[in-house]
Amino acid sequence: MLDAALVAALMRDKDIRSCVESSGEDTPSAYVARDFTFQSLTLYSGERLVVVVGKSDCGWQGQGARVLIYERTQSGYRLVLSDFSLPEQTEATRDGTLHLAGHESVNTIAETTYKWNGTKYVFLPSSSSIYCVGPDHDNERPYELPIRFANGTSSTVLRGTAYENCGQDYSFVARAGQKVTIERLTPQPRDLRIPILLYFGDDHVASVGDSWSGTLAHSGTYVLSVYGTEQRGEMDLQPYAIRLTIR
Repeated sequence: MLDAALVAALMRDKDIRSCVESSGEDTPSAYVARDFTFQSLTLYSGERLVVVVGKSDCGWQGQGARVLIYERTQSGYRLVLSDFSLPEQTEATRDGTLHLAGHESVNTIAETTYKWNGTKYVFLPSSSSIYCVGPDHDNERPYELPIRFANGTSSTVLRGTAYENCGQDYSFVARAGQKVTIERLTPQPRDLRIPILLYFGDDHVASVGDSWSGTLAHSGTYVLSVYGTEQRGEMDLQPYAIRLTIR
């Protein structure tokens, strides 16, 4: 018998509530029991969690199932993570580690790792990876590569390869007021040019043509995303070299 408080917590999710309303089931409990799996998990640190994974297409993203994790408290259930994963690739362990895997695109699978911090699960880019699927060049790449300037210098060249839907993210820490310059060193036809985008959190800062310079508005971590693009219907590897300079 499902805990009524857990069912009530699930019903606070608008997608699940919509699925229940359109399902024809007599009660929310009947729907939830049929369309979700549940794993009770007590961490070594003592927190009691419930891992809920969708079995139907309710709220799914492509092949990614809903994954919701609740902490059981004296007053009910508190949501501590909401994400998506291939159902068979969802693994939560008692040491507070959570592994998920899901398609970011047809050609890429993100294998992401989270760690319990005593309050919630926190995403760990350094322990996550991207698996790129191609006809002749399957490979695993770091989810995000931190940029560290050697010997106090403020310029570095980033080199790699990209193909359709598979590139590389780079992160760096900078201060508000610093000037950043990003330059392409690898000539490319405009119709096959690898997209280069700069972000601060979820905010888009810049799209890079041949080069871009700007003064940063915020202090913190920036992400430079190098995306693969379609090669006239094929997925040929595209080499790139990018100079990043901070003053």
